[in-house]
Amino acid sequence: MAYDAQHALEHPEAAAWALGALDLDDFRAFEEHLQSCEQCQAEAAEFAPVAEGLKRAAPAAEPPDDLELKTIAAVQYAVMAG
Repeated sequence: MAYDAQHALEHPEAAAWALGALDLDDFRAFEEHLQSCEQCQAEAAEFAPVAEGLKRAAPAAEPPDDLELKTIAAVQYAVMAG
């Protein structure tokens, strides 16, 4: 099957669907469309490994408030000790 760019523009939901980012109504509508659309099935399958990889990614974290001061102090200590 040849890639149809126009179809992809008409159905940009494939990535959001694979990532679980669609609201319930859009999810249901795309699921229905997906049952009969080979191009969207192929696109959704391409995004599946990305979605799986993101599940294993480290969660966002804020550094401690004093990290900058501790880093500068550690560098200054290393310079003076060296």
